[in-house]
Amino acid sequence: MRNKYLGQQDFFGAQAKPGDSVVWRNILKYRALIRKGICWTISDGKDISFWQDNWIENTSLMDLLEIEDQDMMNFDLKVSDFIQHKQWNIQRLRLFINNQDIVHKIIGIPIPVTEIKDSFYWG
Repeated sequence: MRNKYLGQQDFFGAQAKPGDSVVWRNILKYRALIRKGICWTISDGKDISFWQDNWIENTSLMDLLEIEDQDMMNFDLKVSDFIQHKQWNIQRLRLFINNQDIVHKIIGIPIPVTEIKDSFYWG
């Protein structure tokens, strides 16, 4: 399915195209529900949405920080935007997150030193 419908495209950013199967269209239709059930394990952070994906304590930062005003969010940010030289960029984290307890939880998440892709599991 990845080769046929996504290629190099991200699943959560993919758009339905004419000729897509009914099954694929329905999978795309329920992405928000799928996203809520997926928990991510950080490797390079390039596939994980900083605000929306479940990567810290099996929840999203939006839920953890109880952010409701989604208009203020930069949804293009990835976890990798906060990793520099295989370490958390603490200064950048503090620019976006005022809650120091959450910042400490984040910097407690280990980042692998090898170049591997992020992985996920069903929460």
